[in-house]
Amino acid sequence: MAEDTQAVANDQPEATEATQDVGTDSQPAEQKTEATVGNLPDWAQSIIKELRQENAKHRTANKTAENEAKRAEELRLVEQGKVQEAYEQVRSELDAAKQAAADAETRRIKAVIAHRHNLPEVLLDRLKGETEEDMEADALALLEALPAAEPPKPAVSGNDAIAGTGGTEPTGGLSDADIRRMAATYGVSFEALKSQFE
Repeated sequence: MAEDTQAVANDQPEATEATQDVGTDSQPAEQKTEATVGNLPDWAQSIIKELRQENAKHRTANKTAENEAKRAEELRLVEQGKVQEAYEQVRSELDAAKQAAADAETRRIKAVIAHRHNLPEVLLDRLKGETEEDMEADALALLEALPAAEPPKPAVSGNDAIAGTGGTEPTGGLSDADIRRMAATYGVSFEALKSQFE
């Protein structure tokens, strides 16, 4: 047993010396490895060669896998961007449709209120309010602000001393000046408002 321990002890200095010889040499490490591998028996050189080839295959496979993973991540991000873009477009279209439906409902309510109170159609867009009750109150306020239309007088032919017309036809309840003043007050065109009183 003592001989085995001494043999192991003798082997260690040789390994240290070999390591020191390799470390002190000025040749590049790869050339030193090749020179060291070249000194090995053929069966050992064959195993080292196979291991190096296998290692090269693994390095190539790892590099390919890394490139594929990188490409897959890039594609995933592109697809995610497309999905997000499509979602935002659909959301925008949905919001626009909801707004159009709300506008149409508001317009319908205004038309019902205007018809209910005989409000001229040109004043329909002037109705304000968030609720139907608010619009109803606004319609009543607009009606109070409008001058009351007088009922049309019957047409008179010739000289009528009692009517005091002297042969001219009556013009109705509002003069053009009254209609122009009302159109300016409510921000509507004169022609559109005049057509409501004819």
